[in-house]
Amino acid sequence: MAGGGSNTASVNFTSPSTACPPQYLDVVKDECGRVLSSSCRMAGSVDIGMGGQLLMQVWFTDGTWTSTWYRDQARTMFGAWIDLRYDSDYLAWLATQPTPGTESPTCGAELS
Repeated sequence: MAGGGSNTASVNFTSPSTACPPQYLDVVKDECGRVLSSSCRMAGSVDIGMGGQLLMQVWFTDGTWTSTWYRDQARTMFGAWIDLRYDSDYLAWLATQPTPGTESPTCGAELS
């Protein structure tokens, strides 16, 4: 990147055990909610920084689409030009999550 050397970019390949955003993590659970397996729909991300700070992460699949996370500073810089897919996907995922405390407390226990 051009400039005074404080602008950076790096490519990161991801796996479920690292930094996959929750909205792109496919998780298989058993009837008690224990995770059996997981996989990330994203192949990786490109981290974009400015002034020594992470400004945004562009998550990518195997070539079909991208989704961008923006730090507040980037949202201010780019205003209406930002892509809201990451935010929309996160809100859709969040709406599917169970309310904390609603899981079955007797799962795995013998019923009398």
